[in-house]
Amino acid sequence: MIALVPTKATQEAKSRLALPAPLHDDLVTAMREDVLAALSESSHIDRVVVVDEAGGLNAALQAASARLSATDPTSPVVVVPADLAALTPATLDAALAAATTALAPTGLAFVRDAEGSGTTLLVAATPDRLDPRYGPGSAEAHAQIATEVDADPRVRRDVDTLADLYAATALGLGPACAGALSAAATTGAR
Repeated sequence: MIALVPTKATQEAKSRLALPAPLHDDLVTAMREDVLAALSESSHIDRVVVVDEAGGLNAALQAASARLSATDPTSPVVVVPADLAALTPATLDAALAAATTALAPTGLAFVRDAEGSGTTLLVAATPDRLDPRYGPGSAEAHAQIATEVDADPRVRRDVDTLADLYAATALGLGPACAGALSAAATTGAR
């Protein structure tokens, strides 16, 4: 399975996460590092492709899936947001196993975010099946075309706001995120 990890420039990412600039940037970077680490340790992931969101998230994912259709046309694909601060390899593997099982009817499966209106993981049987509909109400948009899969709260918890960060902290942050917050606490949140 190939993982697509959409990212923005650090300063542009997570604009609703109201933190001082240095801490914001450190935390965005740390979340991305933790997600990439979880992917590298996942038994389901063979390759990770970081996708630059410039030009829009859905367009960037469609372009990446088109490239993969030419090079890896039979490989399953999963979109994994870079803001899953509590993601672990074990919770990711469980979600991907469930999603892979659920692919049969439509070739697509998704995991709803903790809030209920967004999407965290989007899994496609092949790159040409990927049909990203991220944005406001993405869970309902994906529910129209994909099978919904339940997942551990750590897979569903994306971090867009301070409240989300607190919720992710309660679930257990990845080591880079925990380190960024610990360093900020030590230095007075800069």
